[in-house]
Amino acid sequence: MGERLDKTVIDDQLDAVDAVGVPIRRQQPDTDRFESQRTVARGGMGSILDVYDHRMQRRVAMKVLHPELLDRPGELETFVREAQITAQLDHPNIVPVHDMGQGQEPPWFVMKLVQGRSLAQMFRKLSAGPLPGSEIEEFIKVMIKVCDAVAFAHSRGVLHLDLKPHNIMVGSHGQVYVMDWGIAVRCKRDDEGRLRPVDAKQGLRGTLAYMAPEQARRGMKGVDERSDVYGLGGILYEFLTGRPPFEPRGVLEDLVRAADNVVLDPLESPTLRQPPPGLSAIAMRAMAHEPDRRYRDVVTMQGELEALLRGGGWFRERRFLPGDVIVAEGEPGDTAYIITEGHCDVYKRAGERKVHLRRIGKGEVFGETAILTSGRRSASVVAVDQVTALVVTREALEQEIDSRGWLGPLVKALAARFIEADEERVRLRAGMDVGVRVEGMPEDDGG
Repeated sequence: MGERLDKTVIDDQLDAVDAVGVPIRRQQPDTDRFESQRTVARGGMGSILDVYDHRMQRRVAMKVLHPELLDRPGELETFVREAQITAQLDHPNIVPVHDMGQGQEPPWFVMKLVQGRSLAQMFRKLSAGPLPGSEIEEFIKVMIKVCDAVAFAHSRGVLHLDLKPHNIMVGSHGQVYVMDWGIAVRCKRDDEGRLRPVDAKQGLRGTLAYMAPEQARRGMKGVDERSDVYGLGGILYEFLTGRPPFEPRGVLEDLVRAADNVVLDPLESPTLRQPPPGLSAIAMRAMAHEPDRRYRDVVTMQGELEALLRGGGWFRERRFLPGDVIVAEGEPGDTAYIITEGHCDVYKRAGERKVHLRRIGKGEVFGETAILTSGRRSASVVAVDQVTALVVTREALEQEIDSRGWLGPLVKALAARFIEADEERVRLRAGMDVGVRVEGMPEDDGG
């Protein structure tokens, strides 16, 4: 290693034309400027080299087009477009491009060298067992940054269309970068405000295991920003299950399966990871077969992830129709409910009468004592209209608070005190019922 790059790699002599026919003005870098250290990666379009830039006195990454692709129609334009699009997306979570050049062969561009690991590498390090709360929290933070980068690209009229764990890098100090914009396309807004590729004649490109159904069926003619939402959902899915939405079996079979979009819910997937229901629900909505059923844009999906980070990811969501009895007075219970949409009426029996106590709505909780005690329901709760509620079990609550850091020990301590008080109340009541003396109470005077 340590060899100077061949003059034909960096000597800039020929002009090129970008994807929309705009001539590129080339610079003339010194032939001794770049010193190759090692090959970092090799992909379908080019190789990534770890290079030392003597002029700027720093290490950078240089992507070089495979020489055998120079004679293929459109490959040079695609390579140049990747460099230009990436350079135009000035965002903290998109790897910056510094320079570009094309000599007699082959073309190259230089970008920031990211020291770290891809999400694919990080996923392989996860154990097959339950996902730790700390790992889930850190992953959600990474995905929020990824969403921010993709949303920024969309605001600049660019679709990525190849979002997958391999293309997300996490730096040694927590930096997050969306990489490999090789098949990204420039877009314009249609009459409905959707991003549509300027050049929709390109054939099928991308990674089938993470590809949106409309992209698999129609190529560039069918995509918009919700196709990238699907790719983000695929990343979530692999984190939750340990496998991509589609296991590669062969291009033709994968293409049919991607178009049909048969994806098993992470909660039903044969995995030992025990994924949080809330994060599983986000993944499945992002990967809905019909684009209209997905998040309308990346910003909306990002907001869901941010809300999940604040808590509630371990609670399943249930829906109730008007008139449904959610809990019934006198029945044993082991779950609580948090209303997220709709209203409920609370009733209690007084002899033969049913007494209305109050109406509760969004954000209110009922049945909470059932999580901590084994008692029976003290009242009935009935749905007034369509109600959506988070179901809180003791197990889910323990998993939730374990991911909350300092909050976990506090909640557990309060729960222990509550249980102790409840047990003491039961003992007191039992003592009074059998007429025995209970410590701290006066003896029965027989009156």
